[in-house]
Amino acid sequence: MSADAPREARVSTPVVLTLVSAMMSVGVLALLATRGNEPAAPDPAVTRVDVLDDTPEHVAESFLDAWRKREHDVAARLATGSALARVRARAAEDEALAGPERELKQKVWDAMAADRLAFFVEESERLPRGRLALRGTAEGTFLDAPYERALEFVTAPEGEAWRVEDLTFGPILSEVPELLKLEE
Repeated sequence: MSADAPREARVSTPVVLTLVSAMMSVGVLALLATRGNEPAAPDPAVTRVDVLDDTPEHVAESFLDAWRKREHDVAARLATGSALARVRARAAEDEALAGPERELKQKVWDAMAADRLAFFVEESERLPRGRLALRGTAEGTFLDAPYERALEFVTAPEGEAWRVEDLTFGPILSEVPELLKLEE
């Protein structure tokens, strides 16, 4: 390599491991902070899929629920295109974790994603090939605090059903719980 050639930017292994460790630590803290004497939440391992995916809005909300809960099989059934590729990549990342790490991560996600978010469509746009873009907000609770986030789904018809073709996460519109705020 010549002295004038640009260097490829890389993140070192220790930095990646530190970031993963920090993420897991925040997750464990979140899990511990949300435990109390309140009644058990509904089984987060069960994703409700609305009415056989009959509308773009239903499939978007069901896909979001499966994505949040890391239910990759359900999310893959509701997806196509780049959304399906993202689900498969995320599933592969989870599978690459060692058994105990994967179990801990799933427990953390189960606690953090115990409540289903409602997706409120604020704007829709017809796209080529019968697709529909849905823009709006996901609202609910996260770590026992109000949660709101901007989202955009692109849905595509597939026979009588709809599938999520793409998902774009927008900014979080609610206050981030103190537990998750990182010092700068």
